[in-house]
Amino acid sequence: MRRVMRTELSSKMSNFLFLPPNTTLKLQPLDHGVIKCFKMEYRQCALRHVNARMDGCESASELSKKISVGDALDCIKTSWKKIGQELIAKCFVSCGISSREVERQLDLFDESTAEDELAELSKLAGIE
Repeated sequence: MRRVMRTELSSKMSNFLFLPPNTTLKLQPLDHGVIKCFKMEYRQCALRHVNARMDGCESASELSKKISVGDALDCIKTSWKKIGQELIAKCFVSCGISSREVERQLDLFDESTAEDELAELSKLAGIE
């Protein structure tokens, strides 16, 4: 495997750092509780969808045909909305990322450019 030089990874908007082995668990905010809470919310939502469709089904095979990708996407959306900003902020703080640093990054984020890129990608994918 070729080592990538730091100069090859430089960018105006990004700064890439190589982390020591086995440190990502300590440094990634999502690993500090956000993923766990999201999974719990998702499982509850998915089980509610399954329970709502159980009546009238005589087999697991028949039940599985009544659950769609749209149901899964609905559960993802609902579950993510239930994850509070407070939890996410606490996870960042537990990783040593201060709210000042987060605010600085948010100030650099250009929402209109991101929305334009998303609209363009959606159009290319045939989703509008």
